[in-house]
Amino acid sequence: AVIGYEFDLDLLADVTGKDVDDVLDALDVAAAANLAIEVGVGRHRFAHALVRETLHDELSATRRARQHRRVAEALESRHADRLDAVMPELATHWIEASAGGDPTRALECTRAAGEQAAERRAFENAATWFERALELIEDDDAFDTDRRRVLVQLAEAQAESGSTAEARAHALEAARLAIAAGDAAVACSSVVVNSRSSFGDTDEPDPEKIGLLGDALRLDGIAPAQRAALLGQLATELIFVREIARRREVVDELMTLLRQLPPQDHAPVLSSPGSVSFSGDRAGFVELNEFSSAALAAATTQSAAMYLRHNRFFLALSLGDRATCDAIAAACREACGESIDRAAAFSRMMDVMLGAIGGHIE
Repeated sequence: AVIGYEFDLDLLADVTGKDVDDVLDALDVAAAANLAIEVGVGRHRFAHALVRETLHDELSATRRARQHRRVAEALESRHADRLDAVMPELATHWIEASAGGDPTRALECTRAAGEQAAERRAFENAATWFERALELIEDDDAFDTDRRRVLVQLAEAQAESGSTAEARAHALEAARLAIAAGDAAVACSSVVVNSRSSFGDTDEPDPEKIGLLGDALRLDGIAPAQRAALLGQLATELIFVREIARRREVVDELMTLLRQLPPQDHAPVLSSPGSVSFSGDRAGFVELNEFSSAALAAATTQSAAMYLRHNRFFLALSLGDRATCDAIAAACREACGESIDRAAAFSRMMDVMLGAIGGHIE
């Protein structure tokens, strides 16, 4: 019952410390009582979820935690060379095992499960894992650094899944904590989370984020690449408060930095939806297009590559390059598949725009 609704015979033998044949004898009795069912070689499940829940809930809190720890340790032993394959199960068992105790291992596994989900673009699932990670550490001051980092991961997952209001709240919370602690790395990663879903005239200004961007830029230890990412976000946010002169100064500094930085440092700047507005003339669009092309070739994450493609689409559109627009739209369409996240929404928008340009409006 502690292992789960469906369970592996060998794992059950490991946890109970019994011979496999003895465990099979016990399972035969359970099957005769219509409590368990064999579903494959070495695999069984409970006849009904209620049976499993009842048995699990009957355990005292202490015994339940101890049993979950034994299952987690057995899983880690059996899958020592491929823990990623069982990370969600490990996270679940360590969460239960850490009740009232040290959550360190549970936090590690829970964050890893969230990162796995994010890599698969299962962002809602990722957000759930990161929320559980935050619950593990609650107000424990010993985990302040972890709390800031998990808040950023949660904000990124929520932004990608379309929960932009929640993403903004968690990103700014992480930024406030990081700036107060002088944590330049997390301060930068938090305030560059893009929680805007559009760039229309009806979008609200965000003076708090602008203030935090300014605070982050004044932190000691900001690397040139981090400064560029912060300036890129600041340039975008200044659009909404109509501070055009200040924005022009920010963009000038940003472009100077981009010319000095290698392509692999351009992705955090040029993958932001606001980056296509860093120039207003053809020469600027050509330069940004060259930067984004090199950044795409050097991109290290699927998400960065996808947003770089989106922005290259609009740069190509501004330059009147229909062939590049078609190629990028096709690549984004293939990468998104049937997903319904924010990247997929941008991809569908490209198709609509190209259809309108071609006169095909349904």
